[in-house]
Amino acid sequence: MPAASRHLLSEPGGGAAAGDGPPLKNKSYTWAGAENFRRHMLGYRSAQHISAAYGKPGDLVLFKWKKERGYNHVAIVERNRHGLQLIQHGSSNRTSLAAATTRYRGKANYIERVIVLRPKARELTMVCKARLSGIAVAAAVLGGLMAGCASGESDGYQTDYTSHQPLHVVGYPSTGSLETVQKAVWRLADGDAEGLAELGVDDKDADATARNWVTSFGAAAKGEVTADFYDEGSVRQVVVLYFAKTGQVKEVEARIGEDDAWGITLAEPNPAEASARPSWAPAKPGTTGSRSSGAQSAR
Repeated sequence: MPAASRHLLSEPGGGAAAGDGPPLKNKSYTWAGAENFRRHMLGYRSAQHISAAYGKPGDLVLFKWKKERGYNHVAIVERNRHGLQLIQHGSSNRTSLAAATTRYRGKANYIERVIVLRPKARELTMVCKARLSGIAVAAAVLGGLMAGCASGESDGYQTDYTSHQPLHVVGYPSTGSLETVQKAVWRLADGDAEGLAELGVDDKDADATARNWVTSFGAAAKGEVTADFYDEGSVRQVVVLYFAKTGQVKEVEARIGEDDAWGITLAEPNPAEASARPSWAPAKPGTTGSRSSGAQSAR
C-alpha cells in the first residue's frame, strides 16, 4: 500500500453522491482517477456496496485517508479466505485488507474509510481473472477496464464447465455441493493448488492439503471422474471421487462455511493421509446406494 498521495481535490469524496460533483483537479491523475472511478462505478455501472465479509474475487476495494478529500487508492479482491486478500500496484502487489489498514493505524493520516464495490455482471465472451499482475491491476482499475470486463460468477463457472470434462454423478447432490466438488476436480486437473485452496472452508491446512491433492490426483483428474454423493446435501455432503484414468479413489467433504458459501474441507497436510484410499468406500460408485452415509456403507 503506497503512502497516501498529496493531492488537491476540488471537493470531498467520501460523502458525494454517485456521479455528482465537478471533475477532480489533481496533480496526480492516477490518484485522482480513483475518486472519479468510484463515481463512475456507482453512477453509471450500477456497482453495489458489499460488506467486506462477503467480498469475492473481482470486487473493488477503495481507500480514503483521513487527510484526503476523496478516495485515492483502489485494490482488487483476489480471494476471501482469512479476510480479504488483495492485489494492487505499489510497494507490494499483494496484501490483505487487515494488513493495509493496520499499516496506517495510529498515524495522523490513517485510513478512515474503506468501501467494497461489486461491478455489475455484463454479458461478455471473456472472463476477467482476479489474479492480475500489479501493473495489470493498476491499468485495469484506473483505466476503467474492470467495469467492462467484470463478469459474473456464473460466467466464470460456465467457462470452467466448457473447458473441462463434467463429472459423472451418482447419488443426490445439491446445487451447492455439486458445483463445489466439480470446481475442486477442475482445479486438480489444472494443477491449480492455489485455486483449490481457495475452496477450503475454515481450514488452516488448506494450502498444504491442496498441494498434496494436486500431487496425488492432478494427473488422474484430467481423465473421467465419477462423483458418488452420499446423504442429502443441504449443508454438508460426503463425496467419493473415482478416477477412471488411474483407478484411484478419494473421499472429500463439501459443506457450507461460516460465510454461508459452499466449500471443501481441506485438512490433510500429511501427504500419506491426503492420498489414502477411504477404507469404507465401495470399489465402484453406486454399489451400496448413495443415500447411505459412509459409516453405514462400511457395515
